[in-house]
Amino acid sequence: EYLADIVKDDSVDDEGEAFAAIERAQQMLRRSSLDIKESQEVYENEKRVNEIQDRYRGSVIKVSKPGRVLHLKVKATKISKHNNKKEYTFLLFNDTLMYTSEKKIH
Repeated sequence: EYLADIVKDDSVDDEGEAFAAIERAQQMLRRSSLDIKESQEVYENEKRVNEIQDRYRGSVIKVSKPGRVLHLKVKATKISKHNNKKEYTFLLFNDTLMYTSEKKIH
């Protein structure tokens, strides 16, 4: 914001080196901000996937995988014709759909 105020200042020559340097600095700050946000999103996703993997430790299916992104986690209840209820959790990743019952991954 400070750099933007300097650029708007009429006393700064918009053809000069100082103006160009300020614009480059603004661009670098924007890129850095985007990189930080992207890194934070990757970290948060890896954390969610690892938490799911830890919950089903011992399962033959490996939930955690490089590049795997969790898009949606939702619970649903299956009701049998005998009115028995069983809860499942559906996990939609960028590369697969998994569903889980209490301690099993299908």
